[in-house]
Amino acid sequence: MIPFYVCTVSHKKTQHSHFTAVLFSVWRLMPMLSNNLHFPDVIDNKWQILQRLNAGGFGTVYEVSEVGDEESRYAAKVQMGSEGKKVMQTEVKILSALQGKSSRICQLIACGSDNDVNYIIMNLTGQNLKDYKNSFRGKHLPPVDALKISIQCIEVIREVHEAGFIHRDVKPENFAVEFTGSADKIYLLDFGIARQYRFKNGSLRPARKRPLFYGTIEYASPNAFDEKELGRHDDLISWFYMVVEFYGGFLPWKPYKNNMKLCGQIKRKNFRSTKWLKNLPKEFTEIYETVSKMNYEEEPKYEIFIGKLKMILKRDHGINY
Repeated sequence: MIPFYVCTVSHKKTQHSHFTAVLFSVWRLMPMLSNNLHFPDVIDNKWQILQRLNAGGFGTVYEVSEVGDEESRYAAKVQMGSEGKKVMQTEVKILSALQGKSSRICQLIACGSDNDVNYIIMNLTGQNLKDYKNSFRGKHLPPVDALKISIQCIEVIREVHEAGFIHRDVKPENFAVEFTGSADKIYLLDFGIARQYRFKNGSLRPARKRPLFYGTIEYASPNAFDEKELGRHDDLISWFYMVVEFYGGFLPWKPYKNNMKLCGQIKRKNFRSTKWLKNLPKEFTEIYETVSKMNYEEEPKYEIFIGKLKMILKRDHGINY
C-alpha cells in the first residue's frame, strides 16, 4: 500500500522579490548539492540502482529495477534529508490524487524513506522534451512534431487543472516522451511545487497577496516575477513559451535566463506586445493575446488553443489531427 502523505510548507513573506527568488533557487539546488553524499546501491532493500538519468532542482532521477526481477525497469526520484522529505510528501500527495485522472501522468508505484534517502518509484519514461528538442537540427522540433507535441502538452495540463491542481513549473524538462523514445505519448513530470487551487468542494482558493516566486526563470509567467498568485493561466503562459521554442521561434529573454532581474524586465516589456511573434503563424499571436489577458479566476478555453494549433496543422501541413 502506498502511504498517503499530507505536507504543509509555510513560507515567510517578504517584500524583496529578488531576495526571495534567490533563496528559492538555493533551496531548489539542495538536491544537487547532496549528490556527493553517501548513496546506497539498493534503496530500501528493494530497488536496485542501475544508472542516474537526471539531476535537477527537485531531486535526482535514477533508473532502477526491483530486486529479484532484473528485467523490470522503473524510475526512482530521490531527495536527501528532511527538506527533501517535505517536498517528496507534497509530490506524493498530488501524484496520488492524480492517479487515474490522466494516462499522461506517471503511475505511482511506491514511495518511502530509507534513512536519509526519500524516494518515489514511478514508471520509466523516455527523454525529457528539452533533450528531445535539442536532438534535432537547430535545436527545435520539426513543425508537425512541434504542433502535435504542443497539443498533447496542453491536454495533460488541462487534465491536471480539471483535477484541481496547477503545476507552476511548466517547462520542456518537465515533459517526457514514452520509454520507447516515441513522442506519440507525452508525460507531465515533477509536481514538487504544484498547488491545489480548488478546495474539495470545487470552490476556488482565494489568491494570496504576495506569495513567493515559483517556477523556472526562463519559462515562468511574468506574474511569478511580480509575486502574484499563480493560476491556470500562468501554466498556459509557460506552455506557450514552450510552444514558441518548439516551433523554432525565439524568446527575447532567453539570452538572460540566468539573470532573474533582467529576464523579468524583458518579460514584462513583452507581456502585452506580440512583435516577438511576427515570424510565426498568426495563430500564435491570437493564442498569446488571449492567454496574456486572462486572470486567476478565469477558466481557460483550452479547446480554442488546441483548435488554433490544429488549424496550422491542416492549413500549412495538410494534416487533420
